Amino acid sequence: MHHSDRGVFWKKFIRVLVIYFNISDFQITDSSAEYFGALSKRLSSEGYYLAPATSIGKYRIDLLAAKSSLEATKLGEITRFIIGTAMDSVTPDLVGDFSSVATKYAFDNRDSYLPRGVFAMVVSFPLIVSDDFTDDLKKWMSDTVSPKHWSATESPVLVSLKGRELYFCRKTPMWGADYYRGFRKFAEKELVPTEHP
Repeated sequence: MHHSDRGVFWKKFIRVLVIYFNISDFQITDSSAEYFGALSKRLSSEGYYLAPATSIGKYRIDLLAAKSSLEATKLGEITRFIIGTAMDSVTPDLVGDFSSVATKYAFDNRDSYLPRGVFAMVVSFPLIVSDDFTDDLKKWMSDTVSPKHWSATESPVLVSLKGRELYFCRKTPMWGADYYRGFRKFAEKELVPTEHP
């Protein structure tokens, strides 16, 4: 079997597994693989722990990165989770469900002796990667404020590979405004595709 034939075989094999185990629809594309590969290298070089590809609930996880650090500007320890998946046919309900599932995983798996709220917080970036998204979904992302949590943030991000753009909530709440501005800057620095797929 030629190398290209093996690649096609494995993509079809994974698709069968996804259908059989009822994992939510996602796209297996070279461009999303390249994006996650480049992001993994960048995060690894910055000290993030990278877990092997896995699944959380019904979602296939293509990137799971975490890092804890003491930050004077945040007055304590910040644990960031970046949990990414590639999928097709993205809807607001799907964004909300994946974001909730990913953020709960972050809460349950943070590696810290400090409880949330005692000089420690969790920042969750649920990341959905696709070729592109509908205009309605892009607007919904910009206008929709994520659920609030005690000493934690839930900040879902859509990554358009076609447009090399990020879509996330652009509204800034009065409480914690500096935190939210900092998290948005982090997303724009770390998560934007650096090369056209």
